[in-house]
Formats: sequence, structure tokens, C-alpha cells
Amino acid sequence: MRPFCCPGEDQKSFYSGYKKMHTFKFQSIITPDGLLSSLVGPILQDLFRRGGIGVGERLYVYGDSAYSPAFGVMGPFLEQVNQPLIVEEEAANIVMSGHRIVVEWGFGRVVNYWALNSFKSGLKVSLSPIASYYIIATLLSNILLCISGGNQVSEKFGLLPLIVEDYLFIAGTEVRNI
Repeated sequence: MRPFCCPGEDQKSFYSGYKKMHTFKFQSIITPDGLLSSLVGPILQDLFRRGGIGVGERLYVYGDSAYSPAFGVMGPFLEQVNQPLIVEEEAANIVMSGHRIVVEWGFGRVVNYWALNSFKSGLKVSLSPIASYYIIATLLSNILLCISGGNQVSEKFGLLPLIVEDYLFIAGTEVRNI
């Protein structure tokens, strides 16, 4: 979530009751090489709540319990009434929670490198392209990662990021296909 000053109009659409502030929400997947990919947003708070679509045989993205149940997203195992988790489910939750934190590392990297995104009082919805600042900061963070050769996420999974030329070629191809 990227916080900003209280907007003059349509405050409810931007308000996060969870964080108790006005924000845009961004969704992202972080790949094992440390790159933030599939950045989606900004999403207004009142558009974020969605119900599950059903489950079949497919690959899943692992997210925290706020995303479950949702199409293509698997979250931690949850206890049911009168049905505690079995040992394997508890163990899986512990292992996966250690992997889920890498997304937060990626978001933190963007805000640490590009501090403008942290100055809530200077970000005004009607006067600043807040979402564009964050999207560009994410792109630049990925470029820095490719130049530096890795970060704590790529080290955790033992996978180096692309060289910067390959990343920019792929990023440029994706933009042209939109």
C-alpha cells in the first residue's frame, strides 16, 4: 500500500481501514531472482475485495491469508471449527511464511531506494502522479538489481537476476504488447 495525503473528494474509495490511512494498493509477484514482476495497480481500496472463483488443477501463487480464497492464489492452511491443523499443515505454514516475506523485502527495496514514495504529506492525489512515481520506482529498482547482480531475495533462493540488457529487452517487449 502506498499512503498519501487525505484526498479532498471520494475519501472512502482511498481509505484503508486496515492501515487507517488513505492509500493506493499495488499487487506484485516477486520472482526468486529478486525482481518485482507483474506489478498491478493502483487499486482503490473499495475495488480490492473480491470473492473466490473456484479451484481446479492449476499452478498457484502463494499469498497471505488476505488473498484467500481467490482465483489462482493459495494461502496458509487455516484451522476450522473443531478441526485443528495437522502437523504437516502447520509445518507447511511455517516454511511458506518464511518465503512469503520476500515480497515485503521487494516493496521495501523500492521505498528505500526511491524515498519520495514514503513522503505521505507530499503526495497528493489530484496534484501528483502518485501511482506513476511508484511504478517507475519499481522499474528502476529492478534495473538496479540487475546491475548490482542480486539482493537478499536472489541470495535466499540462489538465483541471479537477469543482466540489465536482457531485463530491459523483456520489459520493452511487454510494454509493446500491451
